[in-house]
Amino acid sequence: MLNTNHPAVALVLLVGLTIIALVPLVAWLTLGSGRDKKANLWFLGMLCFVLNVALFSLQFTLPAWLAFGVANTGSLLMMVFMIESLRQEVSTAQAPWKWICLFVAAWFCTYLILIQEGHRGTWGILFMGITMALMQIRIIFLLVKVKAIYNSRSCLILIFAFALSISTNLIRGASGLFQNMFIDLLDFSTVSNFFFISILIASILVNFGYWGFVLEKVQISKNQEAENARKQELNSLAFKEYSEELQKLVEHRDQMLMLVSKFSAVSSLAVFNTAIIHELSQPIQSLSLCLEGLEFNIQQANWNEVSIQTDNAKQLTQKMGATLHSLRSLIQTQKTDLEILEISKVLGQLMPIMHAECKRNGIELTFIKSNEEVYIKANKVLLERILMNLVANSIEAFKAMEHLRTEKFIHMKSALVQEDLKPTWQLLVEDNATGFTEDILKTITDPFVTNKLTGLGVGLSFANLILRLWEGHMHTSNRTTEEGGGALVSIRIPQA
Repeated sequence: MLNTNHPAVALVLLVGLTIIALVPLVAWLTLGSGRDKKANLWFLGMLCFVLNVALFSLQFTLPAWLAFGVANTGSLLMMVFMIESLRQEVSTAQAPWKWICLFVAAWFCTYLILIQEGHRGTWGILFMGITMALMQIRIIFLLVKVKAIYNSRSCLILIFAFALSISTNLIRGASGLFQNMFIDLLDFSTVSNFFFISILIASILVNFGYWGFVLEKVQISKNQEAENARKQELNSLAFKEYSEELQKLVEHRDQMLMLVSKFSAVSSLAVFNTAIIHELSQPIQSLSLCLEGLEFNIQQANWNEVSIQTDNAKQLTQKMGATLHSLRSLIQTQKTDLEILEISKVLGQLMPIMHAECKRNGIELTFIKSNEEVYIKANKVLLERILMNLVANSIEAFKAMEHLRTEKFIHMKSALVQEDLKPTWQLLVEDNATGFTEDILKTITDPFVTNKLTGLGVGLSFANLILRLWEGHMHTSNRTTEEGGGALVSIRIPQA
């Protein structure tokens, strides 16, 4: 079948053919998960080369068009698939398969005509040698680009293998130009054996070179994934640190807002108190002197002077009453900038701040909002101060407790209710702290009345004053013992 002059030669030839067939198969199998689309294209080309070798070795039993025409077209297809495999490593453009198929078909027809005309050993071998050499030059050009991308040492092995193949194809192709110089690979002469060994070495280098290249790609991919994971972990740690710093800033901001709410109430009521002190200090001094004179005249039984000083005392008290009435009228006529407020938006902006403050103090804050859209006419800044001050009062009440509760809560409920046949917005704030004493409940909305050891007694007084300016009011009470005790504060403002 192989037409050899000795069985040993046939054995050597079979060993060489077996190596050419098994090496690409072993390389393909051992790549495992590294077999991507590009690797499959490459080894598909090697399969075409194996079929070429198999058909070529049976040339003495097969027709020429099959043993040479179809077989050598397999070598052409090998070059095509290898070029496309490498091209996909450096480019994402679609392959022009339509034109590639036309090229292969035209080449096959041309080569088949040369065989049928008896020119296989002359123009046919030259045509094939030039075609293979040009395509292998293209492969080397692509390998240089691939090496620059992946910095792969295996690409150097591939370049050497294809450079060896180029020299083999050019020399063998050129042999067809000279009479009686055609190199038949199955001639088993010294020259043909040299070329056979060169082809065998090139085939082995091509398979193991590409096998090494794929393994290098897989390792590069793993290293890149590890580097990305490390960067992601560093970014995650940096983000966590940034989040913690930001959370601290938010906590400081919330604490400052709570403090500002308290100080604003103190400042606003202090203005009113300063006016009262200024306007009433002189009448009070005069009234004090008048009462001292009245006491002296009663002791002396000077009834005429007693009558006169009694009249003076009445006039002074009337003056103080008029002064208070004037100040009250002044406060009521100095209207703040009122606007139509949507309660859900106002509470939506405040709840995160109050939730954060309660969480820091170990208090559970729950909020039930109204199912209806509620709008009131009020000043947004003052309303926020009032609401935050109500929660702040509950928090401070918990801090002042001698025996700390295991469960501390503040409940807030927003609803639309009817008051005097008018729709009115109501906000209930209740806690399970100490609550109010009976004496405090009677005068809690008066200035300078407080239930806290360090309080000034202006928060609820200021709130009640502002609410009255908005035609609203405040109600304070205690939760029952069955409910667990604590304070209950209700504010109501008519709906706009």
